[in-house]
Amino acid sequence: MALLHAVHSQTNGSVKATTKIFLNPNDPTEAKTRDTHPPPLPNNSYKLHVATFDHLTRGGKSTSDSAFVKDFVATLNSSHKHDDIELHEFTWGNEEGSFSQEAARKWRRQVMSKLKASLSTSGEGYIFTGHHKDDDTETILMKLIRGVHISKLKGMDAKDEDGGFVKPFLKFPKAVLVAYNKFNGVEWVEDGSNVEKGEGAYLRNRVRNELIPLLGELCSDSGDVGVVGNRLENLVEQVRDINNIMVEKEKGGEGEGEREGEGEGEDGEFLLKGFDSGNYLHRGRLYGWIIGRLGEGGGGNGGVSYRQLGKICELIDRRKGDKERGVDIGKGRVIKMAKDRSCLKIVV
Repeated sequence: MALLHAVHSQTNGSVKATTKIFLNPNDPTEAKTRDTHPPPLPNNSYKLHVATFDHLTRGGKSTSDSAFVKDFVATLNSSHKHDDIELHEFTWGNEEGSFSQEAARKWRRQVMSKLKASLSTSGEGYIFTGHHKDDDTETILMKLIRGVHISKLKGMDAKDEDGGFVKPFLKFPKAVLVAYNKFNGVEWVEDGSNVEKGEGAYLRNRVRNELIPLLGELCSDSGDVGVVGNRLENLVEQVRDINNIMVEKEKGGEGEGEREGEGEGEDGEFLLKGFDSGNYLHRGRLYGWIIGRLGEGGGGNGGVSYRQLGKICELIDRRKGDKERGVDIGKGRVIKMAKDRSCLKIVV
């Protein structure tokens, strides 16, 4: 079995070169008085691996970041505390296609999943990434900007459904992690692109460096950006409560088994078996499918409006198959129902 710690596998490419996870969110020095080493793993059957990814970007600086990780692992291995950490280095190649944040994220996840499978014959083990609370705040705001059904309004998951990818620092603000590293004498390396803003910068960077600071000023006299994250977290918790109520209500209704086929099909179509257009959760899944199929940004600044979603639900309820013209969602794309009325598809 393998314990994989992806030190350099964040979406924004920052290096979080630390494995110490006992932190106080309010006081990064408190952990110093406690055990700062990872807890003992069951039967000593897990081994620590570190992966670093060089995207060959930023004029060679990404290569320097990878070299930093390599040196850090060598330092750990030369100490008495760690002497068997294995480093895995990966470099973006021409076979990966054109570089983009989304393509790089998928590449890292695919590589790490394959690495985990190659190291663990039993399939057990974890892939740790360095995402923190600030990343979570950015994700929620980006969903609001792109358009999201309220039932899908949430941040990052602490772990994937299959448990393979884990984000142990998700409840800790970046400032706490930086302070903790500094207190323990561990250098923090920042991806230079993280501070970019203005026209031409990635959306996430603009949210991080322009929108969140502005919201911090508007939300508190001190300009505390942490207030923004806390208020969004409160909103997400309320959404979660509403979802839980609706799920319980749905379980108590009739015909639950009829919904078994509803969701996305093998060819990307939206399956309609058991779909109820009046159900809050079903409409949320449909909206999520549309946004997902349109790609990043929802096909435009406005994405798909809730009024358009209502028209799509009316299309479903009429059940006239592809005899209808469908619902125009912009840029030459139309949502139509299949001839056998089993699914929806997006036609260009």
